[in-house]
Amino acid sequence: MDHCRQCGTCCRKGGPAIHQEDKKLLEYGHIPLRCLFTIRKDEPVYDNIQGCIISAASDIIRIKSRENSSTCVFFTPEYNQCTIYDKRPLECRILECWNTREIEERYDKGRLSRQELLVNTPHIYNMMEYHENRCAYQIIKKLLQQCNQDDKKNALENIREILAFDNHFRLLAIEKSICKTDILNFLFGSPLQKTLPRMGLKVIKKSWAQFE
Repeated sequence: MDHCRQCGTCCRKGGPAIHQEDKKLLEYGHIPLRCLFTIRKDEPVYDNIQGCIISAASDIIRIKSRENSSTCVFFTPEYNQCTIYDKRPLECRILECWNTREIEERYDKGRLSRQELLVNTPHIYNMMEYHENRCAYQIIKKLLQQCNQDDKKNALENIREILAFDNHFRLLAIEKSICKTDILNFLFGSPLQKTLPRMGLKVIKKSWAQFE
């Protein structure tokens, strides 16, 4: 096979990452922020190309999937069609399932960052940066290393505080009408209560959280 059969298999495996070439699609509203989520730097994530869990080398902004599915939110399964085909992002345009050379060369290069997209909204930009500084995965990784040494109790308490901050910060952003619920995962990435288990911590919500 040397052409697209329009089977939709690639669209059912998750939305693409967003690159510099796609910036205008976002600025013109062809891809709204509510349809995006961010994988934050150092977040553990499954890499489709390498076929394993890796730590993200930088922010990766991706198009969301449909609820309870891995299918791209812009793909309509019943009609086997992309609803933004003429405005589809770079990865969709260069992907050839019969020859993956180009997508393998480009997928981790020239990715667009939250900072670049929020530069004209300084109040939201500053909130995003503040959250990132408090909840960076690099901080959590260092605390996990301490858990393997002789300071486990204090390290877990610090992680618990970061987890509580992440949860409270998201609620506050909505309460103060700074942003809507549907862009929280774009601004602040996935909630830590969902991502920490990938780092070996089982989160049990009580007063706020306990770990196993």
